[in-house]
Amino acid sequence: MIGISTKAIYAINIMYTLGFTPTRPCMQIKDIATLTRISHPYVEQILAALKKAHLVVSVRGAKGGYQLANIPAHVRVLEIVNAIDGDVRLTPPAQISNDVLQALFSEVHGRIQASFDLSLSQLHQKFQPFMYEI
Repeated sequence: MIGISTKAIYAINIMYTLGFTPTRPCMQIKDIATLTRISHPYVEQILAALKKAHLVVSVRGAKGGYQLANIPAHVRVLEIVNAIDGDVRLTPPAQISNDVLQALFSEVHGRIQASFDLSLSQLHQKFQPFMYEI
């Protein structure tokens, strides 16, 4: 079965906020928590995982905080999900001996991967009219 965790969805939200808050190139955890409406401790936990995956960097100092490690056009949504949940995949039933079903699961897995394989910039362009809040 496939499942994208709430934590991964929040991670996408955090990355989107970091990438598309133009007045703040570097954001503190409290500001990210306020803008995303995610609790401060949870934002901190997610940022630690994103930093470990080299998707964000932390900047020290009075104007420090967190920022994307790369420009939004080079950050893939699939990378964010994988950093939090591991490999996104459809898990077939334990023993499939039918070649047709194996092919079906393989095709569906490819489509799932392709659906998440877009950059933050593409996400912004494609869905921005619908993003009153993410």
